[in-house]
Amino acid sequence: MSKKNNKKQKNLIEEFLEYTGPDHSTNEIIGFFAIKNAEYILKTAVNQGQFSEKERKELYAFYNFFMKHFEKQTRNARIKNWGQEPYLLRLTLNLFEEDQQKLRELGESLSDDIKHEIRILKEKLTEIPKEKLISCVSTMVHPRTIFLLLLRKKNRNLLIIVL
Repeated sequence: MSKKNNKKQKNLIEEFLEYTGPDHSTNEIIGFFAIKNAEYILKTAVNQGQFSEKERKELYAFYNFFMKHFEKQTRNARIKNWGQEPYLLRLTLNLFEEDQQKLRELGESLSDDIKHEIRILKEKLTEIPKEKLISCVSTMVHPRTIFLLLLRKKNRNLLIIVL
């Protein structure tokens, strides 16, 4: 096996940081997007627009990282280069919207009894004063695992439910 095959594949954030170097110049960032746009246009065509959950999570992580650290610095250059956001960012937003739509449809398909039980569970969980990771398994109709993460942040509880 060659050394290349033994190397851990880098995620998008690692690739971005390596490509842009320590200074993260706007020109380097635009160059990174030019390369990744081409790569993801091809991936989209080959995969007929389908991306695995792992690929989606990597895109979401990169998007959040980029927007937090480099969005303002590069906004004008991105728009000047492409007339809109780069393909990679637009693709990520589209995939996120698809995922959100699936969750909305799932929520709408739940019976009123289940929605009521979820509201009660949410109320009880938000009363827990410390950080907790809770796993709940429902055996109603189809077995489904629901992970609930309760975070306490600045005297405010945030409940995240991932189906």
